[in-house]
Amino acid sequence: MNNLDEDEVSVEWNLEDEIIQNVKAINDTTYIINPESTHSLTFRNLSENLANQINKLLFSNYIENDYDAVIQLEQLFIDNPDIEIEEINDLIKKRQTEYKQIVDKKIKASDEWDESTDLDKKDMLLEFKYDAMSELEIEVNAELVHVFDLFPISQSLEHEFLSKYGLKAIENYYYFTNIPAIKKAEASSGLRYRCNILYDSGLAVRGKNIPSNEIIEGFSVKELNKYFSDYLEKPISQRAKLIEKLKSIDNIYDVISKNVSLRSIFKVLELPEKFMSVTEEKTKTISSYYDSFVDLITNVYSDTKQDLEIEIN
Repeated sequence: MNNLDEDEVSVEWNLEDEIIQNVKAINDTTYIINPESTHSLTFRNLSENLANQINKLLFSNYIENDYDAVIQLEQLFIDNPDIEIEEINDLIKKRQTEYKQIVDKKIKASDEWDESTDLDKKDMLLEFKYDAMSELEIEVNAELVHVFDLFPISQSLEHEFLSKYGLKAIENYYYFTNIPAIKKAEASSGLRYRCNILYDSGLAVRGKNIPSNEIIEGFSVKELNKYFSDYLEKPISQRAKLIEKLKSIDNIYDVISKNVSLRSIFKVLELPEKFMSVTEEKTKTISSYYDSFVDLITNVYSDTKQDLEIEIN
């Protein structure tokens, strides 16, 4: 049994060693991943630590199709917008002009365009873009519409928003409507997963950090009448009237905690004033750009591994 454990440790150590060796430093801010491959990737404007981190995440996704590694890569590039990848930039610039020319030709050739509504034009434009991608016959298997539309992507308040709170938190934040919102989330529920992410990012508070006169908003009329029956002469069916009555009670937390775990109650917060002007549409567009950008990188990286014919046992 001990021999098996030692073998496993040895394999993990050698694998880690091999990953590190696949990064070559050119100078303090330039590193090549898989330098022996004809599809190597040259990263500029980053530290050695970041280069190794990117390499490990790419490797993890390559051998395990690791979704979390992809999300971490997207977040890393959002947080470090100065990083450039020479081969990726060259590929995008080379084909971006052709892509835009094809789209423009399709617009000019369209019999529908001039007479169409804004929504129909939006629909046709997306169709033309996907047709252009097909005509370009780009070898890498990546969704590049967002990349070709936005590269080089400019920094904006939405970038800062995504960097501050993180992709996962923002994705889950937009799941909720009518914010601020009080939510009761059981430990085993999908809602709890979303609320925990928002709580960890600072976009939600829980339990006694929610004002007592607000926390009762997270319960149904039936639940409130049941929990606070000792404080009511009779059940109150009108929600607004019931809420107003309960707000005068001093020990709301104590009553609720006897019936429900306080830590299972969350309040999704409004955004700070600085980010009140960010739009969901633009935020999601930027997120889609980085999703496509990382998809392109992982596909090129996969070519580098196949080119080197690395076998992982």
